[in-house]
Amino acid sequence: MFCAALTVFIATLVWAAVVGPDRMPLHYGPHGADRWGSKAQFLTWTGAVGALMAALFGGLALAGPRLPAGLINTPHRDVWLAPEHRPEFDRVFRSAMWSLGAPALMLFAALNVSAADEGHHSGLTPPLIGAVAVWLIAVMGWLITRLFRPPTDG
Repeated sequence: MFCAALTVFIATLVWAAVVGPDRMPLHYGPHGADRWGSKAQFLTWTGAVGALMAALFGGLALAGPRLPAGLINTPHRDVWLAPEHRPEFDRVFRSAMWSLGAPALMLFAALNVSAADEGHHSGLTPPLIGAVAVWLIAVMGWLITRLFRPPTDG
C-alpha cells in the first residue's frame, strides 16, 4: 500500500506540474487556501515534504531490523527485543511504518489535486480528513494492542 500511495503522490505532483495554474495555494486554513505562491514554490515544497515523508517512513521500515536495541522503546521491551522475538518485532514495526506512511502520502496527493484545481476546493475535505483519521487510529490501535501482547514461548 505504501508503494501505491507513493506512486499516487508522484503522479499527482506531476499532474499538478502539467495542469496547475501559475499561482497555486501554499497553505490551507479552515476556510480554504489562505496563502498563495508560484507553481515552482508549490512543487518544490510539496515535492520536498513528500520525499521527506517517503524517506522517513520507508527508511524506518527498511532500517528497522538494523536499529540497535538501545534506540527502541516499546512495551515489553525485554521480550520483544530478545533474539528469538526480534524478527517478529521487526515485522510489526515495518508494517506499522508502511501503514502510517501511506495515508500521509495520500493526504499530500489530495492536496496536489486540490492545488492543481486552482484551490477551488478547501484542500482537505472533512470526509477525507475523517477517513485518514480513522485509518491512523486503527493502525495505532493495532500497533499498541500488538505490542502489549508480546509473543510467548510455547
